[in-house]
Amino acid sequence: MDIRDVANEISNITSAIEEAMNDAEYKEGQIEEKVQELERVKGQLESGRESLDSVKEALDGFNPEGLISALNEASDLGVD
Repeated sequence: MDIRDVANEISNITSAIEEAMNDAEYKEGQIEEKVQELERVKGQLESGRESLDSVKEALDGFNPEGLISALNEASDLGVD
């Protein structure tokens, strides 16, 4: 192997390293985009969970039997 072959091999290795670095940077960008999207979706889920918690709190005190009883009493009194 002469010096030209060595220089050619070094050039090939350098090109492969540059290509791998570019590929890694591209993939890193894709990952960062996905992380941002996941953070956005997580925020939406947390907001939805807070809304559900509020609804649950409101319903925790609900007494269906009491409502039915009140409706029956109103009906008995002739109120529709």
